[in-house]
Amino acid sequence: MGKIVSIVSSPREQGNTDVLVHKTMVGAMGLSTNTFSLYRIARMRMRGCMACDSCKTQGRCVQEDELTQVMDDLVSADALIVSTPVYFGQASWAYRIFEDRMYAFLDRNLKSNLPKGKDLVIIVSYSSDRAAAERIAEHIRHLMVDIFGFRHVGTMIYCDHSRTTSAKDDDEACRIAVSLGTSLQVAVPFDNHSVVSMPEDDARRGNTRLEPGFVWKSQ
Repeated sequence: MGKIVSIVSSPREQGNTDVLVHKTMVGAMGLSTNTFSLYRIARMRMRGCMACDSCKTQGRCVQEDELTQVMDDLVSADALIVSTPVYFGQASWAYRIFEDRMYAFLDRNLKSNLPKGKDLVIIVSYSSDRAAAERIAEHIRHLMVDIFGFRHVGTMIYCDHSRTTSAKDDDEACRIAVSLGTSLQVAVPFDNHSVVSMPEDDARRGNTRLEPGFVWKSQ
């Protein structure tokens, strides 16, 4: 595969998205040629887009802060693992700043200048608002695939039921995340319809044809 950039936008170390990103990376580590860059962007000093449009002449964001290296790495990456928790029905503030800065990869005609075909894994965690989690995941997919030309390998949405459960103690969720990472290793679409945990009754369901919303393949 090559170079994999992983972004954790939650401020909680060992939180759900942090754990699931790590497990996805474990799955992708089976191919020794893979290299990894992990960024916990919620700990970074960074700013959003300044609307200066200098990127349209410079070809990159002219701001120099701790997010600069992340954006530079993304240009040369072969795959991106991006994650966010749901806070107040939205993606985290850190993810929103990262997304804001993606504007620098659009030219004057709002066409992407990123190399196309980078693999994409999306991880979203939430406590109670399933609709918001699905909306955020679909928004990220649309942005990265339809605008920036990523290849959607798979999405995982995890519910902790108002923190009564956690990904680090959830063997099935961790197994699915590792499988998702393995898809990056072998460069094929994720092919698993397991539902991690249904919020209606907190019952474990697996390998069914239930509606998508927790783990689904992209192709």
